[in-house]
Amino acid sequence: MPQGQNLVKCKDCGWLGVRQKASRILVDADDAYRNEGTIPRLKAGSSLPEPVIESLPICYAGRRKFYDEMQTPTPNEAIVKAALAKPYPCDSITPWQSGLSPKELEQMKMLEEQRAALAREADRQRIWQAGESKKADDRHTENLKAVVKAGWSNVWSALAAAALGGIVGAWAAGKQIINVQPAPVVTPSQPTPPDVGH
Repeated sequence: MPQGQNLVKCKDCGWLGVRQKASRILVDADDAYRNEGTIPRLKAGSSLPEPVIESLPICYAGRRKFYDEMQTPTPNEAIVKAALAKPYPCDSITPWQSGLSPKELEQMKMLEEQRAALAREADRQRIWQAGESKKADDRHTENLKAVVKAGWSNVWSALAAAALGGIVGAWAAGKQIINVQPAPVVTPSQPTPPDVGH
């Protein structure tokens, strides 16, 4: 038995189907067929009822070739019952749901897989968006820090400029302003200062 495969009974699997005789459509194998190999018959005006389905089971998943095993396209009920009850190594078993043909079951499984894939994609997208949002928040925080740092830098620059302006202003205020004026004119009405030391 290949690794990873379980021994299962085909009678319990949803992929088990049979063909309708008239339409050749693959349909769900009913409970009587699965457990007893019973082939439903329809009385069509003759004394012998006609089988409604072909007696050969079909594995819709393609894992078991019943024709090769049974060596006949029309096995009897005992052969069908024994084959469906025989443990068989398979990794494709899916629970049987009465009333669902293998094709309907496949469509249902595909829809479930699509939903699961969409849910995984939505989760992956949500995680990616959360990461991108965190990156944007981090960039915003860093920008704010840079603005605050630049703001304090500007405050210190303004304070330094004000202090320097104050120092220059105080220096300029304390320095004598030299006004260039013409020399005073001496008039005779004013006494001249005595000569000291002559």
